[in-house]
Amino acid sequence: MKAWQYDEYGSVDVLKLATDLAIPEINDDQIIPGYDVAGVVVKVGSEFGTLAEYVAVEERLLALKPKNLDFVEAAALPLAIETAYEGLERANFKEGQSILLLNGAGGVGSFVIQLAKHVFRASKVAATSGTTKLELLESLGADIAIDYTKENFEDLPDKYDVVYDAIGQVEKAVKAVKEGGSVVSIVFTGVSSDAQNWDKSKLCYAYNRKENRRVESNSSKLGNIN
Repeated sequence: MKAWQYDEYGSVDVLKLATDLAIPEINDDQIIPGYDVAGVVVKVGSEFGTLAEYVAVEERLLALKPKNLDFVEAAALPLAIETAYEGLERANFKEGQSILLLNGAGGVGSFVIQLAKHVFRASKVAATSGTTKLELLESLGADIAIDYTKENFEDLPDKYDVVYDAIGQVEKAVKAVKEGGSVVSIVFTGVSSDAQNWDKSKLCYAYNRKENRRVESNSSKLGNIN
C-alpha cells in the first residue's frame, strides 16, 4: 500500500511517500501520521495513522459514516468539529452571547462560526481572516468579518462574551473580551516576552501545543502559563 511516513522530527519536508508497504496488522508499529480518516472497516486494531491507504484503528474511535457524506467530507469532519464544540462548551457559551473567532476560515474556525450561530444561537458572531476569505466567513454565518490585514481586532471598540483563539494570539484575545468574559485557545504556545502582564484570569481553557497538554481555569497550572 501507499502511505506517508517519517523517520525524524521536522517540517512537512521530512514526510516521505512509501509505495510498497504491507497492509498494517493489529498493533503494527509503522509510523504513519494523521488523525482524520474515513473508509471501509476490514479489521480492528489499537495503533493507527491516517495518511495511508489502510489504517489500523480501535473500534471505539469509529462511527458510521452518514449516507449523505462522501469519504472526503466524512474524514474532514470529526476532529475539527469536536474541537470547535468542546471549546464552546469549555467557555460555557450560551444563547444570546457574542463571540469573536480568530482564524474563522480554518478547519476548526469554520465550524465554530456555524455552531455558534446556528446551534448555540449567538447574538453576534465576529471572525477574522485575510481579505480573500471575508465572504466565506459571512457565508458561514458571521455577522462581522474582520480583515486582520487592515484592522487590529484587539483595538476595535466592540468586546465579546467569548473570544475563541484558533490561531495562537491569546495575549491579544484577552484584550477583546468583555469584563467577566472568557477566552478559549486551542493553539496556545505561550506569549511573547513583551506581553508577560496579560490577564490570565480571562483564559478559561487552553491546549498547550508545546507540551501536548490541556490547561483549564480550575487547574493550579494556569497560573504558571507564560
